[in-house]
Order: sequence, then C-alpha cells, then structure tokens
Amino acid sequence: MYHRSKDKILSKIGYYNDQKGIMNRYLREVQNWNPHLEKSKKAILEGMIGKNRNKVIVLGSGWLLDIPLEELSSEFGEVWLADVYHPPQIVKKASQLSNVKFVQTELTGMAEQVYDATKVYRKTKFKTPVEEFKSQSPVDLNTYDYVISCNILDQLDIILMDYLREYNVYTGEEIEILVTKIQKCHLDSLPRKKTTLICDLEEWVMDAEEKVSNKRSLVNVSLPGIETMASWIWKFDTQMTYYPLCKTYFKVASLYF
Repeated sequence: MYHRSKDKILSKIGYYNDQKGIMNRYLREVQNWNPHLEKSKKAILEGMIGKNRNKVIVLGSGWLLDIPLEELSSEFGEVWLADVYHPPQIVKKASQLSNVKFVQTELTGMAEQVYDATKVYRKTKFKTPVEEFKSQSPVDLNTYDYVISCNILDQLDIILMDYLREYNVYTGEEIEILVTKIQKCHLDSLPRKKTTLICDLEEWVMDAEEKVSNKRSLVNVSLPGIETMASWIWKFDTQMTYYPLCKTYFKVASLYF
C-alpha cells in the first residue's frame, strides 16, 4: 500500500482511471485483442526456458490479460506482480494461488517529481529543468530469476506526460527528453539473461479502409544486443475511438535478453 499522500498524487495524475479505461477498451475489442494477448503469453512461456525457477516478477501486471499466471505459478516458487494499481478482481483471483505476491509501485519512480514540478509551475511559472528529473526502478530486479516487462515500455510515460501537457509545463522537445529518460531507465534496469521484453515498437494510424495514414516509432531508445523472437500486429482500436475516424494498430515485438 502507498502512503496516503502518494496515493493522492497518483490519483490526481490519473493512474487509477487509466486502469478502468484499459479494461473498457478490452471489452470493446475482445476479438481483436485476443491474438495479441495469446502471443504475449506464448512469448513469456518461451522466455522462461532455461531460467532458474525460484522467483519471477511481472512488471506491468495490470489486469493480467497478457500474463499466463497459472502457468507461472506452477513453474516458479514465487510469482511477484508489480504495478501502480492492482484491481480488486485481480487480487481476489490471485489469492487462490498461494505463491502469488503483489508489489504496488509506480514503475518510473518519477510520478512525484512530475506532480511537484507541475504544482510549482502552476503557482510560479517556474519550470523545473528536465535535466533534474530522475527515473529509477523502484524494485531491485537482480534478485529475480526471471523478469517480464509486458507491454509497458512505451506506456510508462503516457500518463505522466499527459499530465504535464494538460498544464503546458514543457515543450514537445522537453517532453521527448523525459520520455527517453523513462524508457532508458526501464531498459537499463532489466537484468541480462533473465528478461523477456514485450513492447510496442510502432503505432500505425489507419483510415477506415485500413490504409496506413501515419506511422510513428514509440521507442526513443535503441535496443542493442537483444534478440527479437517474434513480432506481430495488435489491432488496438478498430472502433475509431482512440483517434477520431481512424483505426489504431501497434507493431509489437517480443525480445529476449
């Protein structure tokens, strides 16, 4: 559990509403999401081959839509689920498995800095230099035998950056500097020879006839020395609610360190 003041900060920034939004979109797009979710689960299970089986941690566990929880529970002594918020339904479901444990943590380590910088800017118009922001993993991942970063690399910054944009604190260029900091910190925190990384690489905005009208990279950092095991297209939004009059697909890859 968080200290009350931090819980309030996370709520104001928008973390808890975001979790509800994810489930609502999934329910609208079940048939289009399921192939992506099954491929994510397959990559996780393939990635555990050859790993010691004492402790595994899932970063960004959320609603467990893309996590083969039962299989991980049967293969590892302890399964740790790390996320900023664990839905009560998931806590109840996981409680049936005695070796599943929860870590409630904001994975960028930057939420309070963003909140404080925004508060100062709104009061004084003083802009905290982006160089002063520090992103750091709140969990020592080296103590785990298997680490799973599941569909979060390009999403870690979204809520924080949207909050900064809401109050026009930083320029687009400064926002990109912060995004890069967050992504680099996350990658640097993942232990080598122990990690499966599943992430969105590109966003494809499609017209109603599914012709690509815009394509952009979602990863600001290079992925050196990482083996790509599989890639696929995730039909994220076919009902044109994410972008008006457009469908949104993601190019996804699973990578093993």
